[in-house]
Amino acid sequence: MSELVGHLTFWAGENDSEVRMCSYSSKVLTVFKSNSYQEIDIEINFNAQTKIDTSPSKKYTIVIISDETTYHFQSESKETFTTWLSVLSCCTIIPTPLSIDDFTILDEIGNGQYGKVKLAKKKDTGDLYAIKTLHKQKLVEMQKIHTIMCERNILSKASCPFIVQLHYAFQSDTKFYLCMEYVPGGTLFDHMRLSGTIPPDALKLYTAELAIALHHLHVNHIVYRDLKPENVLLDEDGHIKLTDFGSSKQIDESGTLHSFCGTPDYIAPEIVEGKPYTSKVDWWSLGILIYEMVFKAPPFYSVNPKRTYDKIVNGNIIFPGVVDENLVSLIRGLLNKDPMRRFGYNEVMYHPLLSGFEINGLLKRAYTPNFLPSSASAESIEVIDNSIRDSLGSNVDSEFQRVRGFSFTQSGFETNS
Repeated sequence: MSELVGHLTFWAGENDSEVRMCSYSSKVLTVFKSNSYQEIDIEINFNAQTKIDTSPSKKYTIVIISDETTYHFQSESKETFTTWLSVLSCCTIIPTPLSIDDFTILDEIGNGQYGKVKLAKKKDTGDLYAIKTLHKQKLVEMQKIHTIMCERNILSKASCPFIVQLHYAFQSDTKFYLCMEYVPGGTLFDHMRLSGTIPPDALKLYTAELAIALHHLHVNHIVYRDLKPENVLLDEDGHIKLTDFGSSKQIDESGTLHSFCGTPDYIAPEIVEGKPYTSKVDWWSLGILIYEMVFKAPPFYSVNPKRTYDKIVNGNIIFPGVVDENLVSLIRGLLNKDPMRRFGYNEVMYHPLLSGFEINGLLKRAYTPNFLPSSASAESIEVIDNSIRDSLGSNVDSEFQRVRGFSFTQSGFETNS
C-alpha cells in the first residue's frame, strides 16, 4: 500500500479539531485546509527523527511529532485507524547493511504467533545472539506491524542490568529481526518446573531485580503488561533478565491505557473490569509471580479463563500452610485490588522481606544467586541440526518491504541505505 487518502479529524498542538482531507504518498503526509483537495495546509515529511505513537486518552488517534510540533489524527473506525497507523509507522525505518546472512543459525530456542527466536553466531566475531524473527505479512494481516516498532523502540532505549539488551535490528523484504543478547540460563518457568518452589534467598533476589527492571520501564513511561515466568530469563551468573516486550506500551506521564492485554493468570483486576489502567498493573503481576514462586501455582488459577477473571476481581488470596509474615505482607500489598493502594517500587524495595539488599549493590549485581544455570560458550556450541536455517517469508506489499526507522545498532540508528 503506497498511498492513502481519507478524511481524518485533525488538530495540531492545542488548536481545535476539525475534519480534514489527508493523503499520504512517498513518505509525505499532506493535510488539506478543508475536507477537500482545494488547498494544502501542512506537509509532514517522514524521517528517522519523526515520532509516531497512539494517544492514550483519545480513541483511534495517531500522534505524530515532527520538527517539535505535535499533530493528532483521529479516525472514525478501528479499521481506518489501524490502516493509517500501520503505513505511517513504517515510514520512520532506515535500512542497514546488516542481514541474517551475517549470522550462522545454530538452534531454534523459541517460537510465537508471528515468528521464532533462534540462537545464532555472528560470523565476524563469533558472538552468540538470540534473534527474534517476525514475519511482516503475518503482522500486516493481524494489523500489528506497529507493535514491532514499539518493541524495537523500547528495547533500544532500555538500559538496565535486568532487562535483555538489544544489539541490532534489521530487516529483509519479508521479515523483521531483533538481535538481542543471548541469555543461556533458560526461563524462570523452566527452573520452577524442574525444581518446584524457589528457595527463599533466590526468591528475594529475583523479586528485587524484577522490581528494579519494572521501575526502570515505568520511569521511562513504559508499561510492561506481560510479566510471567516465561518472560523472565536467567543469565549465566543466575541473575534475571526481563524479555519479550511485544505487549509493552509507552504512555505519557499522566496517561492511562485501555486495551485488554496480558496473560489471564497475571492480569490485574482493573484490566479485567475494562477500566483505564496505569503501570500499577505490573506490580499486581509481580505479586502473582511471587506467589507462584512459593506455592507452585498462581493464586487465582482455573482451567476456565472466565473463572480465573472472576477470581481475580472477586476472590480472596489463600496462603497454604505456614508462611513468612513478611512474605504474606508483600504479596497482599502487591495484590491489593485497589490500584491506588497497591504497593509500588518504594514499598517493594524497602519492604522488610528485602531488608538484606542495598539498591546500589543490586544494580552492580553484587549479590550472588544461589542457583547458577549451566551455560554454553560460542566455542562449545555447534549447529544442532543442519536443517535449521532462516525460513522464507511470505511476500508482503512493497510499502512494508523496507520500513524506515527500524534498523538499529548499539552505536545508534543506521543512516545509510
